Amino acid sequence: MALASYFDGSYIGRSWTDGSFVTLAGFDAEDTIWAHFNDRWQAILDDDSKRPKTKYLHMSEAVHLKREFSHRNGWDVQKVFALVTDLLMYMQTLDKQRLRQFACTVDLKVHRKLLAEGRKLNDPIEICNEYCPYSVLAWYVTKYPGVIHSAHYFFDKDEPFQEAFREKWSEEKERRISPGGADMFWSLIKSVASAAMRSTPALQAADLLAWATNRILSKAPDEPALGKHLEHIMKQIIPSSWILWDEKKFMETGPLD
Repeated sequence: MALASYFDGSYIGRSWTDGSFVTLAGFDAEDTIWAHFNDRWQAILDDDSKRPKTKYLHMSEAVHLKREFSHRNGWDVQKVFALVTDLLMYMQTLDKQRLRQFACTVDLKVHRKLLAEGRKLNDPIEICNEYCPYSVLAWYVTKYPGVIHSAHYFFDKDEPFQEAFREKWSEEKERRISPGGADMFWSLIKSVASAAMRSTPALQAADLLAWATNRILSKAPDEPALGKHLEHIMKQIIPSSWILWDEKKFMETGPLD
């Protein structure tokens, strides 16, 4: 079997590192699960019996009724909620031993504060890349009920995570050729690539997770009500690995060497 992991990012603020929160979220499963997932996800998007059909799910568009989800196309908040509910109802039927979700969030305000105080910290993008893709390998090693011959990582294009992780992967592969180099699990990763979220259902699921994770942390008064419960629901129906880098977590880990 081959594992395929799909990662999408979300941020609150002006940019990936100049705002209040940044999140990298993803889903991992074997390729046989993804084949069924892609077909069923698209079938739900195509179902226009209760709402308009849509080509993709993108949460920032959907909750603000923009582009594909505009009023002109027949959408309103209730119909968006119905679509998300149907997708989650499907996702809870998936094999919970062979599919897992991952999310890492960095509190950017705390990160900037600690840097200003002289703490040595990794870049927020590096922090997210350390947690999510690494956690996929840890899940396989400790809990996955099968034998995997390869792992393939896909990141949403035009985001900063994929290139940073590709560089790390390349470094670790080079280190493996000498004694005392990287552990054997880096050799499982056979490819690191980008993909288009709007044509990749697994990335749309990752976008849903990343968006929901950030929304539960946002204090903005105009945040859509839909986002206040999604993270909790997704944690209940899909096995998860989750971390929030807030001040307590940063202080627990101590400064970098």
